[in-house]
Amino acid sequence: MNLAAYSLAAAAFFVSIKPAPTNLFLLMCILLVLFGKLTRQNLVDILRQPVGWGSLAFFGILCASQLYSAGSWEQGSDYISKYARIAYIPFLAAALLSECDVRKVMWAFAAGVVLTLGLSY
Repeated sequence: MNLAAYSLAAAAFFVSIKPAPTNLFLLMCILLVLFGKLTRQNLVDILRQPVGWGSLAFFGILCASQLYSAGSWEQGSDYISKYARIAYIPFLAAALLSECDVRKVMWAFAAGVVLTLGLSY
């Protein structure tokens, strides 16, 4: 049983529903990925690739765009933290070692989005 995969799947499920459980599950997954030797190395390898650089650059541009926003700093902070939670999920999913674990995360994300859309409809 891969605890990092299950915590990331739970975070992916709650990301469109509620930020508090998402933050807790993301923190647990980040700690498990960073303390696991293989997953940590896998994450570093991903971030060394051009797609990792590009993803970080796009997120940096998103953060920098808040400097020129007409909104308040509080609104900008909420905006960035919302998209940061969504951005963490694919990076951490890519660090997982098993393709089956990655599929669990993606199915949980899809289920959370479908539930949110269904409830809002």
